[in-house]
Amino acid sequence: MEDGSTRVPALAPIVAAYDPDRLRTLLRTGVGTKPDHGVMSKVARESFFALTDPEIDAIQAYLKGEAEKAAPQ
Repeated sequence: MEDGSTRVPALAPIVAAYDPDRLRTLLRTGVGTKPDHGVMSKVARESFFALTDPEIDAIQAYLKGEAEKAAPQ
């Protein structure tokens, strides 16, 4: 958050490490490695549920690439 009250982890390495099936479930239902992922759960239930498998795969591939670019050399 702009006021510094909430810390948000880097998304790319987290998504890159997700099993593709679990990522699809998270983005469609808001349920991932735990029942409630806070804001992510809400956003998934309200917005991401309509993503197709190829769209989710493309998002994950992109974020994997970003994670690889940001990884320490």
